[in-house]
Amino acid sequence: MGEPLKIMDVARQLIELSGFKPDIDIEIKVVGLRPGEKLFEELQHRDESFAPTPHPRVFRFVSKSLPWGELEGFLARVRELAFADRDSCKLGIQQLVPEYTPYIE
Repeated sequence: MGEPLKIMDVARQLIELSGFKPDIDIEIKVVGLRPGEKLFEELQHRDESFAPTPHPRVFRFVSKSLPWGELEGFLARVRELAFADRDSCKLGIQQLVPEYTPYIE
């Protein structure tokens, strides 16, 4: 993934690469986190491990598979949630994926 970057630095670079001057031609506004946004992204689940790929600098995450019966139940629950109202769907997903933190309106 590379080194983490500050979004302000990325914004300035994109403005400059477009031929403009930050804060002169294009204003940069800091608006803070919006509902559902996070300060960082988790790249690896706690139950996952790295595994090599044919490319020496590329790895993949691997985890244990669900037993077929458990997977069928999981998918049935996802189908039910697809027709629920938005907040109920989010709370249901949170039950299925505990790391998920929903924004409830």
